[in-house]
Amino acid sequence: ILWVFVFVVAGVFRFIDLPAAPLHADEAVGARITGDRLESGTYQFDPSHYHGPSLTWLGARAASLAGQKSFAELDVLVLRSVSAVCGFFVVLLPLLLRKWLGDAGALLAGAFLATSPLLCQFSRVFIHEPVLSVFSAGAIAGMAWWLSGGGLLAALFGGLALGLMAATKETFGIMAISWLVG
Repeated sequence: ILWVFVFVVAGVFRFIDLPAAPLHADEAVGARITGDRLESGTYQFDPSHYHGPSLTWLGARAASLAGQKSFAELDVLVLRSVSAVCGFFVVLLPLLLRKWLGDAGALLAGAFLATSPLLCQFSRVFIHEPVLSVFSAGAIAGMAWWLSGGGLLAALFGGLALGLMAATKETFGIMAISWLVG
């Protein structure tokens, strides 16, 4: 019951009045690239952008599901929902790590993630960080699963998540190196 409350709070803080704020510059760039993907059906990687295709791929899929086919048709709610969903899924990480955190520790960690002002704010804008965070959570869960004897499937899951981190933002390397040092 307490986990349900945590998930409701996480959802409210991430989704309520999502399109209210105007787009900022980073969101507009992501929207433009997403619109280009919708219109052309292709993606051209630009290394000077320092970001991979994950955000705009997810944004284009969400827009397509909403019936949007061009940059002009893109809706702020649809784009920001990509980040909000990713931010919501990050709250699941402690639940996946209950074996190591314990029931009370996992619940407390979930509550902190659900209500963190920084995580809530970043989950409300169409930027790469929420996508990177959810893939990071997946990599951590996969690593924990593998370390506890999860075998090949756990290693593949963690490796896929790490690869998706790389496909999201080049700074994933800083996180991966930090984990190795830790």
